Amino acid sequence: MVKTRIWANVTAVAAWLLALAGMVALAWGMSVPGWASGTAAASSVAAVTYAWLLISQRLDPPPRELIKPYIAAVLAPVTWLAAASGGPGSPAVVALALGIRVIAGAENIRTAISVSAGALVALTAIHYSVGGTIAFSNMMSGGVVFAAIALFPAWQVKRAQENAKKRRRATRSDGVFGSERTDTPRAFEAMPSDLRRGIEVTRKEAEERRQTEVLSRYLCDVRDALGADEVVFWRWTGARDTLVAAACSGDGAETEPTKFNHAEWLPLVKWSAEERIVHFDEGKPGPRIAMGPVAGLKRAFGALSISADAGLKPSRDDLKVWVPRYTAQVAVLAELLETREEVGRQNRRTQALLRAAQEFQSNRTIELLGRSICETALAVTSAARAALVRWHPSSNDGEVQSVSEGHRIAEGWPISEDSQVGTMCKNGLPQVWEDARMIARHTRIYGAWETPRPIGSMAIIPLKREAGVIGAIVIEGDEPGDVLIAEVRNVRLLAAIAAVSLETMWEIEEVTRRARTDQLTGLANRRHFDEQITRVLAETDRFGGSASLVVADIDFFKAVNDTHGHDGGDAVLQSVAQAFQDGVRNVDTCARYGGEEIAVLLPQTNMDGARDFAERLRKAIETRVVLYAGRPISVTASFGVASYPDSVATHDALFPTADRALYQAKAEGRNRVRCVVPGSVQKTA
Repeated sequence: MVKTRIWANVTAVAAWLLALAGMVALAWGMSVPGWASGTAAASSVAAVTYAWLLISQRLDPPPRELIKPYIAAVLAPVTWLAAASGGPGSPAVVALALGIRVIAGAENIRTAISVSAGALVALTAIHYSVGGTIAFSNMMSGGVVFAAIALFPAWQVKRAQENAKKRRRATRSDGVFGSERTDTPRAFEAMPSDLRRGIEVTRKEAEERRQTEVLSRYLCDVRDALGADEVVFWRWTGARDTLVAAACSGDGAETEPTKFNHAEWLPLVKWSAEERIVHFDEGKPGPRIAMGPVAGLKRAFGALSISADAGLKPSRDDLKVWVPRYTAQVAVLAELLETREEVGRQNRRTQALLRAAQEFQSNRTIELLGRSICETALAVTSAARAALVRWHPSSNDGEVQSVSEGHRIAEGWPISEDSQVGTMCKNGLPQVWEDARMIARHTRIYGAWETPRPIGSMAIIPLKREAGVIGAIVIEGDEPGDVLIAEVRNVRLLAAIAAVSLETMWEIEEVTRRARTDQLTGLANRRHFDEQITRVLAETDRFGGSASLVVADIDFFKAVNDTHGHDGGDAVLQSVAQAFQDGVRNVDTCARYGGEEIAVLLPQTNMDGARDFAERLRKAIETRVVLYAGRPISVTASFGVASYPDSVATHDALFPTADRALYQAKAEGRNRVRCVVPGSVQKTA
């Protein structure tokens, strides 16, 4: 891979050196060789085609680190051709804009604008340097091309992401402040969105204000009892190197002391907290400040200071008795308030996750459950996008099950083993990137098919069950810090709950699929086909139109079994079934009806459409050669077609009529299609 990357970069540099040499030659008035123009034109066509295939995702892109060198190498002769044939007004500007769209447009709108503007200015300057004139109309036409191809799609993607983010914020706000919240004796029933960082921070700040008010009222009682000017509760910071005023004996929620001599007294207070002793200053006639450590059963909180400019009224002996009592009371009060806040936080988390579990269980389909998990993952975090991945441990691969609104990853896209998500699923370990910009540039997140896109922060949380990892929740943020480790803890709890519902739903889905699928061919079985034909014919009666049935039978299948054995016959059946699966639509039902007979139900399809469909399949099977044990097996099939109500008047007559047409095709020599029209069998091939 490293050698490939080096050669790609060398090729890109060499292509641009040749292009620059050609531009210099043009500026000196040299004639352009025919082969050079032809090469540049061919490169333009190749660039347009390749860029269009990448953008439309009709072609699997090369590794992400090679996309830019590949496109840059092709754009060198394209730029030369554009400069030599009209500058910004050249038709080759289309290819150049597509290349910029691939290189810069997928990253962000600002990059696309800067690269497009630079290309437009460079083309104008180069065209002028080789003797061309600067035409305002050409610059306008070139700017329109860049805007339409390189800028507008990037702007659309950005706008879609912003709109999705606004809708999620509105939904979260409705959930937090809307009518869904039910008042109870315990204030309210917590929702998943209550676990988000912003809401938790707001609630914590409000709780801290309430704690300060409670402590301040008690400190006022201490102040009045001792005749002091001010009583302050000092707390250690997280690093335990600094004391800050947590509460003060003011009239409200004030925490900043107004009568405390910081320069003189604060070192004494810190020393008292560190040494855990009661201490006084040497004021006359009595101490101006008394201080003592505030320590609970589990940890040391800080210290308490009691001060009076004119000196405290109690004697030193009295203060030695009362100060430890007051500090002990402050410690108990602080512990109670912290315990209350922690219990409340845990209750909110439990209620929120219980509500999420209830919502998961209320979803009756895997599609609704997947979307609910993605939206809940966004509700409990500040992420912008979420995806649910289904993982298959036996084969070490998976697929995207569901995505949140506005996500650029599509449902059903495969997860490769060597991707970042695949690695985390194999290891079974969660991973958080609070700054994911570098990893998004140089690592495949989902698979090799993924086009480059900006990711600010990201987390991958595997879904674990007893059998192993069954999937993962992937959340992404637009900016670094949108996804934090503290919030991902909520997603891990959510994943533990979701894994139970997902495992049950996926097991039911797998059992249902097996009950409706033929094990050998992967087609629907007869039972499922009979259910679908009843439904489709009833819908045809209700909504009008036609429903057609195609019945096919493999020619001389008994001879295949006799010559190659049943394993050879199975190989032929699987090959023919694959041809049918490749040819049907999503709304069609294709089933192995029995033995070597295959039936296809075509909703809202008339006789002509069914006949054309059968003829395409007949030709596809005829040209198919099955290799078994190193020997080729030629295969053909005969088809019978009927349509309701075109060729039959009742539901029960549809299958027997198509079957009759099939046997007519066999009687006439096989490898052909026969259609039933009212009163006859029509020959079509």
